[in-house]
Amino acid sequence: MSRVPQGRPPPSDDPERREYLLKKLDEARKDAQWLLALGAAGVLGVVIKDGFGETTPILRVVTLAVSIVQIGISMTGALSWWSGEIDKSVIIESLTHRLRTRLFLRNLSVVLLAVSFVLIAILGWHTVACKK
Repeated sequence: MSRVPQGRPPPSDDPERREYLLKKLDEARKDAQWLLALGAAGVLGVVIKDGFGETTPILRVVTLAVSIVQIGISMTGALSWWSGEIDKSVIIESLTHRLRTRLFLRNLSVVLLAVSFVLIAILGWHTVACKK
């Protein structure tokens, strides 16, 4: 007589945990939107400005490239995707995975934004130093 393996019952749907994850997902999306605006307005506004960093064009291009990558990553984190019907047995797992991904994108965007600001500071210092 062969024995048919029994599957585990689906994990219970914890409404409090689901609400918490949804709230955190929304916060992370808003953070990504803020980083998108900061990168676009703050960094690109300075780098594109006439005469800024003209003494070091390679560093200016690198700064622009880092800024564009940061804007792309924060835009990805700020977007929301429709995922269709999710089985209740995996909703918590799915939301947890989404939150981890969105937080990773947010953190990567913050690091790239910080790198952009450091590069802008170096560009500004070099521009001032070359004018003396």
